Amino acid sequence: MFYIFDCENKLIGNPKGYATHKGAERQCENNNSKVRAQIWANFYKPKSADFKTTRIYSIMNEGMARDRGLI
Repeated sequence: MFYIFDCENKLIGNPKGYATHKGAERQCENNNSKVRAQIWANFYKPKSADFKTTRIYSIMNEGMARDRGLI
């Protein structure tokens, strides 16, 4: 399973994850996707992060996310 995390490492999209990386990526890249809208809304929230160096989103498999304590 693959999970999508925003710039603040919050899980977004399907909480059960996506079966393939391609499926998760499709949600991030589709212009009409609610996930994409949420990614950019969270990125543009006022915060102290530098917009030139902040990651916009990440897709991690279940093992990576568990190792980092994100799920």
